[in-house]
Amino acid sequence: MPKASYAKVLRDWEVLLTKVDANKADLPFVEDYRAQLETELAGAKETIARQTAMQASFQNETRTLEGFLERGNVLAVNIRAGVRARYGNRSAKLLEFGMQPLRNRRRSSSEESKKNKQTEGKEEEDQGAPQTPATTEA
Repeated sequence: MPKASYAKVLRDWEVLLTKVDANKADLPFVEDYRAQLETELAGAKETIARQTAMQASFQNETRTLEGFLERGNVLAVNIRAGVRARYGNRSAKLLEFGMQPLRNRRRSSSEESKKNKQTEGKEEEDQGAPQTPATTEA
């Protein structure tokens, strides 16, 4: 059986109390229960009203917090930019502030192999040329 909403339960209690009041003469033995139910109904309505007010207050406080966070993020970005301006993008000092310094780009394997092939080719050229001893004719 699904749970009923607060509004439905409270409406059911109100209808019941109205019907019991209309038939007081026939139902004197439920008077104590009727009085207690009236008290519970009033307490429930009061609590729901407080809960609604607190919910609205909570939402307002959330908006205030979001404002602080937004302004704080802008300030933090400005401070980080100032630190980078002072120490430079590559400084290891940036690590102290929780920022990643720029590093030299690593060569890809294809670039390294091209460079190795170029240097190997130059070495082969040097080895392939005939070596002429320096002779001095006197």
